Amino acid sequence: MNAPVKTKGKEWRCLCLCKSNCCSDFFLKVNQEQEQSVLKDRFFIVENDYGDFTLIGYREGLSLEKIDKRTQIIRIDDGVKFEIKQNPHNQVNYIYIKEKCDKLLSNGRCKIYRARASICRSIECPIQSNKPHIKWFAENSEVLKNANPA
Repeated sequence: MNAPVKTKGKEWRCLCLCKSNCCSDFFLKVNQEQEQSVLKDRFFIVENDYGDFTLIGYREGLSLEKIDKRTQIIRIDDGVKFEIKQNPHNQVNYIYIKEKCDKLLSNGRCKIYRARASICRSIECPIQSNKPHIKWFAENSEVLKNANPA
């Protein structure tokens, strides 16, 4: 039986169409007020959309420094795969991080599901969404693009 997943006031029925790959890579929104997003030594300014960035700590080689309530700096260490992509539906740049969450079990399930970060709780499923700017994440995720839907 598929468990209901609540996101942003909606309830989604997770069909695991992506074979539980939603935590195998992720996108962070670049703060549009910062013209130069790339700082020295692979630092980026990112906007906090989700209330916290605890999730960053679940990936080795990534760290955050809080600037204010909405803005943080992310440091991406050497060896961490990433690129900058622009979502044409909302003209926003995203840092696409190709790193699996450290809290994923071998079967793709989250080992801290009940204590997961708010960013995990609030993301709308890009496969089930009908919003173009959300579907873009699935279309541009290498993991989700390469997944074979059930």
